[in-house]
Amino acid sequence: MAHLSAICHSHQPLAISLASRPLRCADGLCATANRIALGLVLASLIIAAGVIMQMPTTIRLFGYPALAMVLFIIAATGGALAVQIVTHDRT
Repeated sequence: MAHLSAICHSHQPLAISLASRPLRCADGLCATANRIALGLVLASLIIAAGVIMQMPTTIRLFGYPALAMVLFIIAATGGALAVQIVTHDRT
């Protein structure tokens, strides 16, 4: 305990260097965060497309509102990209 009080009462700055040890956990957390973010973006695109689907419009694509269909196509493309990322992951 005397050692901690000596550090607290000294006026020397305390520096901690993490560069000597690479953090392998950070790579996994980054990949997980990116996948969660991609999932949230895709979910929001699908929800927005569903809400826009109820709006009356004259511009139609495949019999549905064009903007809603574009959002669904973007979400489907993003979903295919997410599957490709997960199945071909190198980490």
